[in-house]
Amino acid sequence: MGDKSSEADSRYKQIRRTITNRYENRGQFFGHLVAFLVLNAILYGLMPFPVSSLTFLCSGLWFMGLAIHGVQFILTEMRERAIEQAIRQVAAQPDLYPQRLVRLTEDGELEAYAEDEPKSRRKRKNGA
Repeated sequence: MGDKSSEADSRYKQIRRTITNRYENRGQFFGHLVAFLVLNAILYGLMPFPVSSLTFLCSGLWFMGLAIHGVQFILTEMRERAIEQAIRQVAAQPDLYPQRLVRLTEDGELEAYAEDEPKSRRKRKNGA
């Protein structure tokens, strides 16, 4: 009985870790975006002095980093959604991967049989 509770606990921890990672990923990206927008608004909108080419270069490089971070964020979200969709599809079709049924024959070999095979036929083959 302890195995089932520890298995459920480990599943809970895994699901919690996955969801936490997704929200941390979102938080990091949107934090990066807000910092970029606020600091660039201050540099280009509120500062009284003229903007130099160095400022443009720094903003351009930062924007490239933000774009790369955005692409990583989008790809991670797409991957997670695809995994969730595949899990839902498998859960909706439990017979997608049917279990293999085997039995031990009289001579000690494993023999596959169909689940819908009548029990009386199975017993005759088994010798019982």
